[in-house]
Amino acid sequence: MLLRLRFKVINLFRSPQQGVVIFESFNGRTVSDSPLAIYEYLLGEKCYSHLSFVWVIDSPSNTILPFIESQPRTKIVFFKSKDYFINYRLASIWVTNCRLPKQLEKSRSQIFLQCWHGTPIKKLGCDIVTTSDISISKLARDYLYAKQTEDVDYFLSPSPYASERFISAFNLRPDQILESGYPRCDRLIELKEKKHSSAVKSMLGIPLDKKVVLYAPTYRDDVFAPKSSLSADSLSVQGILDSIQRCSDEIIVLYRGHYFSDQMASIDNVIDVSSHNDVNELLNITDLLVTDYSSIMFDFALLERAIICYLYDLDSYANESRGMYIEIDDTFPCVRVGSESELKEAILNAIDSNFAPSVNVSEFNRTYNPFEDGRSSMRVVEKMIKAARLK
Repeated sequence: MLLRLRFKVINLFRSPQQGVVIFESFNGRTVSDSPLAIYEYLLGEKCYSHLSFVWVIDSPSNTILPFIESQPRTKIVFFKSKDYFINYRLASIWVTNCRLPKQLEKSRSQIFLQCWHGTPIKKLGCDIVTTSDISISKLARDYLYAKQTEDVDYFLSPSPYASERFISAFNLRPDQILESGYPRCDRLIELKEKKHSSAVKSMLGIPLDKKVVLYAPTYRDDVFAPKSSLSADSLSVQGILDSIQRCSDEIIVLYRGHYFSDQMASIDNVIDVSSHNDVNELLNITDLLVTDYSSIMFDFALLERAIICYLYDLDSYANESRGMYIEIDDTFPCVRVGSESELKEAILNAIDSNFAPSVNVSEFNRTYNPFEDGRSSMRVVEKMIKAARLK
């Protein structure tokens, strides 16, 4: 209530300023994803040199702070600070990939670009029928999701499949959807020609002759543990990582946790890259992705490399958690396994085949990544700049 009152007071005395763009990625936890791709595109184009930028960071100790401080025409505000609310009022364009605090109220003259952060496999928003989170009713939750998106001018989508899910999940109108591909994937396509960057491997301490296996699971809704403790989910992840790294001396294992996931204990011969800012760099040096229901699979498929989906909790995840939109079936470019022994066998088979990709990866990309041509940032920027009349 106090935050909403504060924002209303701010609105009384300030109006949006032409040429100011504010960016927020995962509520300030990182400077990454499609908001970063759009920001870097704007910085690199001379025709947008008149614009100024604001980045939201969650705390002064955030490791990405020096990067932003070194950038021209860019200022920093901290999440939910007074300056945070002031700059959301002043910015003519909002660019985010996450839900914003409900206290923010967009004016009609502002443009709100919601990038979101992945192609959905697990159900989202209003489509979730059951959840283990008992802190809020479904009716109240659905209202909040719909309220969050009613002010969105453009909601980015990577495919017609994703568009249908977003419209249903967030109560969107079809005209709010912008099918453009994800700007974050532009760099991944660029990096595809530079496979196994020695600089990134060296930075992470990975021997150049080692193959890289990345384990990147999604977040489990049924685990509500304090960030300061190790939950049952994180203990399960540790067991999986231990199993992967014991498969072969030829591999180095990386772990990338979901941004909601809690802390991990140190595991021998496993490198935790959860805080690495550029996931594209990680995907580019990865020979084999091990995941589950995470949308990271859709991005990695663009590289046409080997994927294993470890679905050890498929029944409970699909039926007792939030549910799934689609089944991970034979149309997916992955090997599906459900037990530790099957996982080990699949990893060894991948090594023996020199990490050959699935034969159906091209068809998969035509369905789920039809717009990923390396020019998504350009298309999105042109659309939002035209809408905001800033050019």
